[in-house]
Amino acid sequence: MLTPTRSIGSCAIGMASVACGRADAMYEVGFGGPWDCVAGAALVTEAGGCVFDPSGKPFSVMSRRVACSASSALERALAETLAPNSSNPSEPEYFA
Repeated sequence: MLTPTRSIGSCAIGMASVACGRADAMYEVGFGGPWDCVAGAALVTEAGGCVFDPSGKPFSVMSRRVACSASSALERALAETLAPNSSNPSEPEYFA
């Protein structure tokens, strides 16, 4: 079950919540830019979590979409849930 959460700041703060165990997973589409998620991606990866595109593809720092989870099992489940709704042509790559 996906439960909506209130954003408390930048994408990196949500990702830090996953890295420290406060949240199991998070995703965001349409955030400001790479500066909003690079540090969070490093935290999640170093904590043993997974960082990926909500479509299930590998994460691209230049896209405006990111998802992360505390485990690979959650990564698969979240990507399966989000993938049908994650391709939005109005969210272009920065340097496509």
